[in-house]
Amino acid sequence: MNLRASFCFIAVPFLVTLAGCSAALEEPATEEGTSEDDLTKEPSLTFGTWKSPACEPVGDGTYQLRTYRIAANGVFADWNRFSSSACAPASRLMTIRMGGSSKVDGLSKVVKYAADIRVFIDEKGIVPTSQAGLDLLARECPSAEWKLGEERGVTTTGCGNIVPAREVCPVEYDLMRLKSGKLYFGDRAVPLCTEATRPKKLSAWGIAFSHPL
Repeated sequence: MNLRASFCFIAVPFLVTLAGCSAALEEPATEEGTSEDDLTKEPSLTFGTWKSPACEPVGDGTYQLRTYRIAANGVFADWNRFSSSACAPASRLMTIRMGGSSKVDGLSKVVKYAADIRVFIDEKGIVPTSQAGLDLLARECPSAEWKLGEERGVTTTGCGNIVPAREVCPVEYDLMRLKSGKLYFGDRAVPLCTEATRPKKLSAWGIAFSHPL
């Protein structure tokens, strides 16, 4: 299954205004964030491509670079996983692809300037990109038949600790904040599958605006 062709792209209302948003990788921290008005008026979508400016640790011994493409008619995400802490191309293991929708519930009562969001991931797929990636997937979800370079849908089955099945985690309770030209989501130290596990802090890793559509 090719999720690029079959994703049901649905608008993701990030509800933030990007006027003057910079794509700089390192900017001084600010206290500017989403306002109450931003969360209640007609949303301003973050059209364009957003990418990880640095190699990010996942916490399971792998590392990743994330790419999000956001348009008026929807969004999809590619998370490229690596075995190298530098995300060296030769160490790439797989690409995790996801698509769905989200809803902004309002300002967070726990994290200043952040919004509470719910994320509904309707489609999930994985593409192994190396023999090391095939070996890892064979350990995490051995019942699936993996082929190098071919995408396999895992929406219903999930894949071990890499991605949960939709039935197990139909909704992710997350955070979102725009700060210093980057979008930050919540810390993912634990699964975000219930309101009780909604993050109490933002991730240290933000995604930077790369280019418009």
